[in-house]
Amino acid sequence: MQFARENPCVANLPQIKVQDLEEVTEEVVTTTLRRGLNFYSTIQAHDGHWPGDCGGPMFLLPALVITLHITGALNVVLSIEHQREMCRYLCNHQVLGAYEWSGNNPLPPEVWLCPYILPIHPGQMSCHCRMVYLPMSYIYGKRLVGPITPTIISLRKELYIVPYQEVDWNKACNQCANEDLYYPHPLVQHILWASLQKVIEPIMGHWPGNKLREKALCNVMQHVHYEDENTRYICIGPVNKGYNRSQLWDTSFAVQAIISTNLGEEYGLTLRKVLEDCPGDLKFWYRHISKGAWPFSTADHGWPISDCTAEGLKAVLLLSKLPLETVGEPLDMVQLFDAVNVILSLQNADGGFATYELTRSYRWFEICGMYLSCNSSIDIVQEIIS
Repeated sequence: MQFARENPCVANLPQIKVQDLEEVTEEVVTTTLRRGLNFYSTIQAHDGHWPGDCGGPMFLLPALVITLHITGALNVVLSIEHQREMCRYLCNHQVLGAYEWSGNNPLPPEVWLCPYILPIHPGQMSCHCRMVYLPMSYIYGKRLVGPITPTIISLRKELYIVPYQEVDWNKACNQCANEDLYYPHPLVQHILWASLQKVIEPIMGHWPGNKLREKALCNVMQHVHYEDENTRYICIGPVNKGYNRSQLWDTSFAVQAIISTNLGEEYGLTLRKVLEDCPGDLKFWYRHISKGAWPFSTADHGWPISDCTAEGLKAVLLLSKLPLETVGEPLDMVQLFDAVNVILSLQNADGGFATYELTRSYRWFEICGMYLSCNSSIDIVQEIIS
């Protein structure tokens, strides 16, 4: 409640309680709305958004601990107090080196060198799937493993019901608790993994295959740097690195809600976060246009999202109806045109609106378990109609 202390509420309106059979008057509703908006205004950040967490500790924290451990920076970055609190919060631990690479299904970086027309090319995957495959294919291709410390050896003894050296890693590739098996792998996918594991990977581990792997790893690293630099090292979301929260999404709905109370002139808000296109050849980097779009969080995030743009555009249009002295100058008409343009550019051939980028592959390819796209049709249609 740091912001509540920095932005104390000036008006202290009385709380009104309505009995079960008592009539709810307009005055009662208005007073209650003002109480809510007064409180909401006290927890607003200086740049206009309402801070909120958009990360899962059980999902992001283990990866942070793993990275700091293998780089030897654990005690430098995290104090003993922080480490104790993390241990208190987490009931599960993951440490790199407690599992063999041969127990993972292959993530070959060489697919990035395939012709784009092939459906297996990562450029045709959903952007979230692609942005996870990108760094993981590099790590897999390098077979990175942290130092085998006494802690790792101890974990190897604790985690497995048989000695670590006797674990059947081929079998472990597809072992999964029934409770966690949300989507069973189809037969085609099992055949694909087995072929890569038994045939392709041995070739890539020796000359001349290892030369192709080196080229593929260099190509992958190029894309990693491009993604980092064009999202200010935030990347697409919590799946592959971690969001910088959900400022645009939260603020857009907050603006719409406040204006719907007809008390907007009392609580003026502004919203100015419009993106430009990423530099370079967008086709080479497998990116969609972004000029005019709004992201999920801030402009630094850098990824255009159709429903976020629609909600942001709606909020801006609603704000434009309020007096200038309340909300400031409206966005330039060219920026509104760019926002509409990027929304319409994300409409797929089937009429649905894609979230980040158009569907690029084929429906039949989903039998391999590849995630192709995500539609936001309902959100977009609602905003267009409104």
